[in-house]
Formats: sequence, C-alpha cells, structure tokens
Amino acid sequence: MHRHPVLSAFALAALALVGAAAVGFSHRDTAAQDATPAVAAEGIVGSWMVTAQLADGFSFVNVTTVMPGGVLINTSDDGPAGHGAWARTGDGAYAFTFVAPDFDDDGSLEGLVTVRAEATLGADGDTFAGPFATEVTDPTGTVLFAYAGTVEATRIAVEPLPAATPTP
Repeated sequence: MHRHPVLSAFALAALALVGAAAVGFSHRDTAAQDATPAVAAEGIVGSWMVTAQLADGFSFVNVTTVMPGGVLINTSDDGPAGHGAWARTGDGAYAFTFVAPDFDDDGSLEGLVTVRAEATLGADGDTFAGPFATEVTDPTGTVLFAYAGTVEATRIAVEPLPAATPTP
C-alpha cells in the first residue's frame, strides 16, 4: 500500500518537536532501583507521546524518543521512522531537526520529509510544547509543499505492573 508523503510529513513534524526537547538532557548518577528519576536531572531525554496540531484542526500522535548526545527517533502510524538531532537553545528551550524518507511500494525514494521545531520544557519536566514547520521534497530537493503547526508532548513514565487477574 502506498503511503502519501503528507501523512508521513505530519508524523515527522511531531518527531521534530520531540527531538528539540531532547537538548536539555543532563547526566545523573543513579541506582538501577530508582523507580522515578528526578525530572530536573533528566531534562528532555526520555520517551514522549507527542500530539501535533495543524491550523485546520487536523491532529495526529507520534511517539518520540530523545537520547543523550543529541539523537532522536520518531515513530508514526503512517510513515517511516524519522531520525534527527537536537540542541539546547536556552533554559528549558530546545531546537531540533529530523528527516524521514518516503518510499513508494517498490522501495524507491519518493522524497524526504524534513521537520524543524522549537520546544519549551514545562515547569513539571514532564511536558513540552512549541511550533514546528515541515517541508516535503522530491528526491532532488524541490519543495513539493510545506505546512506548520504546534505540538504538545507528555513524558512516558514507568507504571507499576498491574496485579495479576486469575483466569477462570
């Protein structure tokens, strides 16, 4: 089934914002037994549920992982994984860029989706928000279309294992 680059671009936009948030990571010494790391020490590093909103009301959700060293990966429901970089731009502020290839059913490159974003980490350390801009290009780099919007993200936290339910 052929994926339309517009949908992949939407997914990538969300990733980009998440990647931007990744910039605020800091190292911390911790024991493996710590169930909930101190948010201030973790910064933007972690995994996030990201909701992107376009001006026309269209929205979509992605999962983004921000890693130490300026690396981020985004997963969407309708396209390839996006890969990119992030950097801290200020106190709680981040910028990022990521790209995702768009392939046709035969595996040929149809183009690239490039997302650029800025994000501000919330005071709680478990949310971030900001604007993003996306460009979809053909394989030669010609811009086919562009769009922009905003994202809001929530950190994915460790949850306790639910009590086992006996089966009849």
